[in-house]
Amino acid sequence: MESTESNCSGSLYLQRVLEVVREQYAKLVKDNDANDIVNLYEERVPAFVERSLKEMQTRRINKELVEACIEDLYQQCHDAYVYNREQNAFYEIQEEPVSLRLISSDQILIALREHIPASLEHCRSHILKMVRVRLQSHNVFEWTPPSVVIQRMTKEVRRNFQSAEETLFFMRVIGAMVHHKEDVLYVDSHKTNLVHLWFGERVEDVVECVQRLLYNATKTLSPFWNKIKRRMHRSYPYSSICFVHFPSITHKNPFRILKHAPILFLATCSHL
Repeated sequence: MESTESNCSGSLYLQRVLEVVREQYAKLVKDNDANDIVNLYEERVPAFVERSLKEMQTRRINKELVEACIEDLYQQCHDAYVYNREQNAFYEIQEEPVSLRLISSDQILIALREHIPASLEHCRSHILKMVRVRLQSHNVFEWTPPSVVIQRMTKEVRRNFQSAEETLFFMRVIGAMVHHKEDVLYVDSHKTNLVHLWFGERVEDVVECVQRLLYNATKTLSPFWNKIKRRMHRSYPYSSICFVHFPSITHKNPFRILKHAPILFLATCSHL
């Protein structure tokens, strides 16, 4: 049964080849001698077809080897880097303590270049380009920071507030702005419109600092900043107000973590 199917398939391919030759011969014979056409086919065509088929096979094998090499290099480094598209920048995930270090793509690719086999050296540029493209899919703001980072960041941000609840709320607001999901900040689960009342001696300083961090990282200005209220009004239903109080400075470096590790801070907020 299989032999019969194979024969039928072979016959179909042979028919297609013969049709192509027949059509070409019909065109050529109008302006050329039939003997010349036959001699040319006998002398040139078989060698040309054989050489072309070998080249096609070589390219096919090379393609498989190149794809395997790309996958191997990607697996070697896929959990070591994250990427910020707006900055066109890579960050290396460092351990003990966990941090994000700005690193150029050239540094990454130079390190990977050593692992490309000599037989694929002629495809080096393509291989490294494809590895870079795959690494660019690792959005730093979709990265899941280790729990120790979340705890450390939350503790540092807590220095600017009087309660843990305000700290987490503030960080979640920042995370929503990073992901451009400000709509979730305007209504609660009951579809009640929310009023964000941020007040205190240091509210302007903190807002200005965070605005600058967000713009540097996302290259956008969130519309949420225009929604923040600075003072209470009798028309605001108390149940719909989200209070955030920024007390006076009680320590020397309230912005330490925001200024020294801005991308790590924003990545942590994005995860909450």
